[in-house]
Amino acid sequence: MPAKVVTISTETMVRAVLVVLAAWLAVLIVITLAAPLTWILVAGFLAIGLAPVVEKIQRHTWGRRGTALGLLSLATILVFALVASRLVPALVRQTNEILQSLPEIRNSVEQGNNPVAQLINRYNLIGMIDNSKEKIIAFFTASFGVIFSGAAGLLTGFFTTLTFTAYFVIGGPEWIKTLKQSRFGGQYRAHEKTLEQMGAAISNYVIGNLLTSVFAMAASFVVLVLLGIPTPLPLSFIYGVFDIIPIIGATLGGVMLVAIALFHSVSAAIIMTVFIIAYQQLETVWIQPRVYGRALNLPNVVVLIAAILGGTLAGLIGALLAIPLAACLKVLVMAYLDRNNALEKAK
Repeated sequence: MPAKVVTISTETMVRAVLVVLAAWLAVLIVITLAAPLTWILVAGFLAIGLAPVVEKIQRHTWGRRGTALGLLSLATILVFALVASRLVPALVRQTNEILQSLPEIRNSVEQGNNPVAQLINRYNLIGMIDNSKEKIIAFFTASFGVIFSGAAGLLTGFFTTLTFTAYFVIGGPEWIKTLKQSRFGGQYRAHEKTLEQMGAAISNYVIGNLLTSVFAMAASFVVLVLLGIPTPLPLSFIYGVFDIIPIIGATLGGVMLVAIALFHSVSAAIIMTVFIIAYQQLETVWIQPRVYGRALNLPNVVVLIAAILGGTLAGLIGALLAIPLAACLKVLVMAYLDRNNALEKAK
C-alpha cells in the first residue's frame, strides 16, 4: 500500500509560523508587563466592588460620581491618618525604651538563673553577638536597602492601583454607555445579565472581605485591651487590614501582635499566640466560608479550595482574586447551562 503523502502549502506554513510567533510575543509581553497588568487587574476588581458604595454616596450627595468617590477616599485617608497618629508615636516610644533598656537586659541575662539565661550563658551567645557586631550591622544595613526597595515598589504599585481604580469607578458608566451604543451593543445586551451577576459577585466578595476584617479587628481589640497592651485600637486596625488577605492574613497579622505582646510580657505573648491560632482556625473553617459562601453563593469547600489554589499559584494577589474569580466562573457556567436548556426547550 503506497504511503500517503501530505502536502502543506507555503501559505499554511507561513500562517503557522506567524501564529507561533504571535503567541510567543504575547507571552513575552505579559511576562514583561506582569506588574502593571496585575495593578490594572486588581484596580478593576476594586472598582467593581466599590461601585455600589460610590453609587449610594452619589445618591445622598450632589449626584456627582467624582464627588462621591472623593468623599469616600477622604474618609479612608482620615481613618489611616488617625491610626498612624496613634500608632507611630507609640512605636517610637517603645523602641526608645527597648534601646535604653538593652544594657539592663544584658546584665540580667548574664546574672540570671532562669532557664533562658542559663542557656544563653552556657553557649556564650552574648559573646558571639559581641564578636559579630560588624557582621550583624552590615547584614542589617544590606537588609534595610532591600526592604526599602521593596517598600518603594509596593507603594508605587499601591498608589498606581488606586489611580486606576479611581479612573475605572468614575469612567465606568460612560464606558458601558458607549459600548451599548457601539456596533458591539447587541452582543453586550445579550450577555448583560450575566455580566451584572459577575459584577455583583465581585462586589459581594469585597463587602464580605471587609466584614471578616471587622470581625478580626473586634476580636483582636478585645484581647489587646484585656492584656493591657498600649494602643489597642490602631493595633487591632492593622490586624484587620492584614486579615483582608484570605487564609494567611490572620497569621501574618498575628505574628505582628505576638511580637508586640512579647515586649509587654512573656505571658501576654503566650496568650496572644493562643488567640491567633484559635481565631485563624475559627475564621478559616467557619467565618470566611460562611460569609463568602452566603455573599457569593458558593459552597464552603469551593471557597477554601479557591483561596488555597490561588495563593499557591499567584501568591498574595492570587489569594485575593481566586475567590471572586471562582464566583464569576460559577456565573458563567450557570449562564451557559441556562442557555443550553432554553435552546433544547425551543427545539
